[in-house]
Amino acid sequence: MMGPWTFDLIHVPAEYPCSAPHVRLEGDFCGVPLSGIAVFSWIVLGLIGMVTQPITGTIVFADWARALLFAGLVLLLFAAPLSSLLLLISGGGRRRWQVSHIAMWSLTLVIMGLLIALPRYSRLMWELWGIWLYAALAAGTLTLEALTLAARSLPSPGQPTAPEI
Repeated sequence: MMGPWTFDLIHVPAEYPCSAPHVRLEGDFCGVPLSGIAVFSWIVLGLIGMVTQPITGTIVFADWARALLFAGLVLLLFAAPLSSLLLLISGGGRRRWQVSHIAMWSLTLVIMGLLIALPRYSRLMWELWGIWLYAALAAGTLTLEALTLAARSLPSPGQPTAPEI
């Protein structure tokens, strides 16, 4: 969450240089890297403002729905694994909670893939190491959770197996 996840874009004509900490992105745009915490807080604060926009008519419904979908996906990115972990802990390690936890981490990995694939400034995606670190965390956690679930479903040595019919 501390590392850079995206760029805050500003318009700077191509004939002018970008001054530090801004980086030249593409065309007439420069950007300063934003951390995951900044993105998360902007989305939470933006959701508060988005509640009133359709009522006051300051936004077109299609734009509002698109912004709400994006905000929901980013919030789901953080909330889904945490909530499934809390359910897994409180559920006593039941198999269905383990499967739902794996499903949430899979969903997180899919959303991460979308967030990595969508930006227009693809040549600078490697500078956004925060989002890559979270994707690696999601992939590693998904792998370990799947291995744990598979290991629990195997019979332990010395335990009788069910007779084959």
